[in-house]
Amino acid sequence: MNVPVAGVAEDAMLYEYLIAEFGGPRRFVLSLCRQFDLEEERTLLQLRCEIAYDPAPALEALGRYHQWWSEECPVGEALDAIERRSEWAVIAAHAPVESTVFLEDAC
Repeated sequence: MNVPVAGVAEDAMLYEYLIAEFGGPRRFVLSLCRQFDLEEERTLLQLRCEIAYDPAPALEALGRYHQWWSEECPVGEALDAIERRSEWAVIAAHAPVESTVFLEDAC
């Protein structure tokens, strides 16, 4: 997520986690999303990395959280802030069951 991208009108990042059932089993989902506005193509792209865990009680106790960062805060600084968050001690104690990386047109 910390790779600079040139030629975009806007670069934003979303960090979130939640318990979800996206057409499959109930899971704790950790997601990082970079969103790029390609102004010349009039396209809004999202590059997502999602990591899913079985919903253990400690993960469920985290609830849900989301925060967007935009160009006012460089991606590297946002990632540093994310790494300092307290939920990582809980998340690191569990093994992921699935991971997905995908690119989608958000428009």
